[in-house]
This record gives sequence, structure tokens and C-alpha cells, in this order.
Amino acid sequence: MMPPVWTVLSYGHISHEEPAHLAAIAGAVCPPDRLREHLEALHQAGRFVGLEEGWAAVSSGPLRKPLFTLFFEGPYAGIAAAAQLLDALPIKAAFAFPAPSTAGEPAWPYQLSFLSTCDGLRLLRGRLKSLGYEPGRPLLDFMYDNLSPSLLEILSAVYRRSVGKNACDEVARLFAKPSALRELAARGWTPVLQGSDLLPAGEHPGKGELERHFATDAALFRETFGTPARFRALHPFHRPQKLAARLAELKASANPEQPLLLPLARTMAPSKAKAGCLPYVRIPVVPAARLMEFLDGLPEDTA
Repeated sequence: MMPPVWTVLSYGHISHEEPAHLAAIAGAVCPPDRLREHLEALHQAGRFVGLEEGWAAVSSGPLRKPLFTLFFEGPYAGIAAAAQLLDALPIKAAFAFPAPSTAGEPAWPYQLSFLSTCDGLRLLRGRLKSLGYEPGRPLLDFMYDNLSPSLLEILSAVYRRSVGKNACDEVARLFAKPSALRELAARGWTPVLQGSDLLPAGEHPGKGELERHFATDAALFRETFGTPARFRALHPFHRPQKLAARLAELKASANPEQPLLLPLARTMAPSKAKAGCLPYVRIPVVPAARLMEFLDGLPEDTA
């Protein structure tokens, strides 16, 4: 049995199909029937709440039972399938906004995922030798440690060489349209501001870097929903171990009036909301019984 804590559960694209641009991203695609299983198990274990209600609950005192909030990344087009399932319960979830621009090439994590499906990583490794990449080193670690305009240009060049028209069409269909997201917000869902460039700004020291990360998209958020963002989130393309190492600094600079969601595999205990940060957990795409074992083993946020 889970302890009485609040857990924000993060899901990606809800679909039976696995797009090439998400294929190599762990947990990024969840079939609708698997989400349905999860919802049934979670409903038996505790109570679903929205972000605002969960934040208020952990700020005010002890919880009587586990609380769960659903948070949809992307925001991917599969959020429409998720909404159909959630409406039946009913559950008011949260979703990230805005999606990365699809006017040009997709953001770097999606390019990397696509290359993994067409033998493009071999070519990429060869091109990255000019920036110091050595064979045998984990490619993703090198990418994170050396993200720069030069590296991103090499990645884009390899992607352009590898991609075809069908893949370009896939990117255009991958993300939810703003009109659909406005409708969800009007129905009580909570939009959460994220940085659309998908760079790991949370891994770099200094409050100014984090504020710049959100500033670009804050105006678009207000224009789309008619209000400033109540919550902000670091996107899931951060390394949890790097964020954990900076957690004290992130909490020291966070604003409880505009809480910051962090992609960390932790639950939220009462009174921790005062720090202004809350973890969210990317949910593994596993049967419901294994999901509950996974959640039961999560540590509490203790910083």
C-alpha cells in the first residue's frame, strides 16, 4: 500500500503507433489500453487531483490517502485519446505548453530518436569526431555534455540527409494543436509553461539561465490561454542525476507562487511545497501491477 503522498505522473504520446521521432525515447509512447489499466489501478489506490488541488493539499498538512496528478508531456497529439479516457472518470489533468516548433526541423531529441531507427547514429558518431567524440563513449552523454550550435548543426545536417517526406509528415502530426489545448484548458485542465527549445537549462547554474529559458515562451502562453502560467516545468529531456545535484539551488531560486515541476522520480510529502518545486515521474509503460510496485518504491522528496 502506498503512503499518503502526492505523485505527479508524467505520460507522453498516447497512441498505439510508435513514431520514429519518439521510438528511442524511453516511455515516450503509451498505448491507450495501457493508460486505461493504469487509471483503474491508480483509482483504487488513491485519489486523482488537479495540480492546483495537489499543491494546496501538500502545502496545508498531512494527507489521508495517496494523491495522483496526471501530466502530459509534449504536448503530443495523443492527448486527445487521453482526454477521452480521463473524461469518463472524470479527471482534470495538466499538460506542457508550448510544443517545440515544427516549422523547420524537429528539436534535437526527436532528431536523435529518428536517426536511431535508420542507422543514422553511425554517421552522426563519425561527424562528431570533429568535436572530440571518441568511439565507445555513450553518444547521449557526449551530446548533453557538448550541446552547442556547432553540435546541433552537425546533428541537423545528418538528420536532413537521412529524413524523407513521410518522416516530415510525421513530425507535423506529432503535436497537439493550440486550439485543442485551449479547449482542454476551458474544460479545467491545467496548462504548464515549458521551454520549447528543449535545451537542458535546468542543468546549468544560475537563476538567470532558467528565467531566460522560460521568458521566450511566456508571452505565447499568455496569448494562447489569456493568463500567465501558474505552473512551470522543466521538460523531460534533462538528466535526473544532474538535476538532483542542483536540487538545493533550484529550490532556493524557485517561487512558490509559480511552482516549478522537475523531472525527478520522487513523490511529494506534505510541507515540502514551501520550497516552490515539485517532482514529476515519467511513468514506465508496464502492466498496472508493476506500475504500482514502481510507485511504491519511489523515494519522497526530502530536500
